[in-house]
Amino acid sequence: MVRFPIYTRQGALDFFKELFPPNILNCRNIPEETLTYLLRHFQILPRQLVMLFNSILSTTIKSGGSFGEIEGEIVVKSIHEQESNMADEIIQAYESMYPEAREIRKKVLPNIPLVFQYKDIRRYYDGKEYVNTGKKILSSMKNKVEVSPYRFERCLIETGMVGRVMGSQDPHGKSYINAEFEYAMPGTLDLCENDYLVIHPIFSGQQIRTGLKKFANPNVIGVYPHEADPMNNPDRAYMRDQFVPCS
Repeated sequence: MVRFPIYTRQGALDFFKELFPPNILNCRNIPEETLTYLLRHFQILPRQLVMLFNSILSTTIKSGGSFGEIEGEIVVKSIHEQESNMADEIIQAYESMYPEAREIRKKVLPNIPLVFQYKDIRRYYDGKEYVNTGKKILSSMKNKVEVSPYRFERCLIETGMVGRVMGSQDPHGKSYINAEFEYAMPGTLDLCENDYLVIHPIFSGQQIRTGLKKFANPNVIGVYPHEADPMNNPDRAYMRDQFVPCS
């Protein structure tokens, strides 16, 4: 660790490349850069990254490995095991503002497709085809919270469960869905009727692995939160040519 100036961006990246394998196979058996896979699975919270690193190193040691001998399978397994904990931690942070978030995550989010149009969000609020709806959950807490479609929408957006799909690039080859989330913005995520929304990897990983949520485009590797780019360039040139349409 002494060899790397880890408090600089490039030093941290060099350290990461030394420690981890360059690539992994994700849950859909698609090759993916390890750094990309790891970074897109948390909400830019340092403690989440520490949690993941601890899990990865602990599993490596228990399996007989050592520092610098981390296998791709262990990276994927550790992230899978920590997803639920990270999601719970995020929801808990919003508990005073959105006490309904925990129930919405457990009962409503599973009904929502991985990618959907903003104009369809009302279906998940009070659609008759669903047993569990946003309205039903809010109504059960009506003495604590406002019962309205707007309240349901803001809960999904502000907690980072859902973000907006951004402009896509060349659709050829395996690529990512590029998405922006309000937790990484200085203001609010203002939406229009024709916007496409997407569920954050932390909240959709388990359902993708079990087949409950699917990518409409077979060329999609996964969802890539826009702010996760470690190069932090304004135009995100690092990933710019790797995005594809979600439909």
